[in-house]
Amino acid sequence: MAWWEKKESAWVYALGWLLVILALLMLCLRFTINNRDYFLKTYQAMDIEAQIGISAEDSTDAIMAMIDYMEGRRQDIQLEVTEYGKDVTMFNQQEIDHMVDVRNLYQRFCVVEYIGLVILAGLWWAMLWVRRRKPAPVGLFRGGLWRALAVFGCILVILGIYSLVDFYDLWTRFHYMFFTNDLWLMDYNTCRMIRICPLDLFSGIIARFTALGLCGLALVSGITAFLGRAPKKGANQ
Repeated sequence: MAWWEKKESAWVYALGWLLVILALLMLCLRFTINNRDYFLKTYQAMDIEAQIGISAEDSTDAIMAMIDYMEGRRQDIQLEVTEYGKDVTMFNQQEIDHMVDVRNLYQRFCVVEYIGLVILAGLWWAMLWVRRRKPAPVGLFRGGLWRALAVFGCILVILGIYSLVDFYDLWTRFHYMFFTNDLWLMDYNTCRMIRICPLDLFSGIIARFTALGLCGLALVSGITAFLGRAPKKGANQ
């Protein structure tokens, strides 16, 4: 019996499925944040200009400049906005330097996304190929997904409990884990980047991202379950 036919192989496939899950989440995040209308409507609904003196249109231009920069569609984030009736440059040097780190991290996650999507295509192709020749092992591919979802679910539960107990500590540890400097420690009074990223905006992004992510995982799980179904008797004879 080949190694890929053994029951223990399901855990090997689970590692591949975990990369697929990360890829799907990154893809959903990119779909979520690359939506100018969402930001504009949210800023208008919360009357952002009354809060920070920058119009909803200028605030949208600013946050989209950050997203376009992360995506590689522009070379810098700086732009001119009107604040309380005066023309000002939007970002200071600390914010500009921090976004260099953010873009580098974002681009690394994009690489994970591309790798994960290739693995997904490979796993689905392998399931079809194996199923036509040796139907039994195809269940290991499907089982790997269930294991990966279980591991991912456990991680989410742990992070969820952690965030409920001490969200600030979780947020701080996240930044210390991915950044090697303290540029992310910004002052609300001097950094407009913080002002255009209020909690309500992030809450909406998280809600949309979660809904899209669950739909994506459900779709992939459904297709995988379909491909991993038991073949009809005589189908391979």
